[in-house]
Amino acid sequence: MEFTKYFIYTTDDHGFLVEPSCGVTLASIYSKVLPAAIEKNENGTNGPIVLIVCGGSDMSHEILSEFAATFELTELLMDSRIEIT
Repeated sequence: MEFTKYFIYTTDDHGFLVEPSCGVTLASIYSKVLPAAIEKNENGTNGPIVLIVCGGSDMSHEILSEFAATFELTELLMDSRIEIT
């Protein structure tokens, strides 16, 4: 699934694991949907945007590797700086 690559990107970019459900929030940033919506700004408001990024208490490098294999993203994971033990 598409969201899987976004939590791989986050782990690579920021050095911490996030849960897969967080991938939906991250997808809005990495896929440029959120920046495009802000630029479009149809409702004319200018306020803060808060994104909730849940932690990785139920996540491990092993699970991350399994997700990468399941969704054929092993190459992306191996190209990252993430150290899989």
